[in-house]
Amino acid sequence: MDLAKKELGVPIVLDPEYLASPHLDELSGMTYLSYFMKENGPGYKTTLNWVRNQMSDRHISNFTVSNIED
Repeated sequence: MDLAKKELGVPIVLDPEYLASPHLDELSGMTYLSYFMKENGPGYKTTLNWVRNQMSDRHISNFTVSNIED
């Protein structure tokens, strides 16, 4: 979380221990993760580039609509 804040500008909206806790509520977890997925949000470009690298055989242009063919 410190690295995401420093390098990507993703705010620390909850404690790291809580994110890993079985007591984490869905809304809190999704709020934090949304910073990596929301277009033009902090972390979006880096996350998209990571996904493209992991799935280099596919053309992925965004996280909402992509034509992925096998």
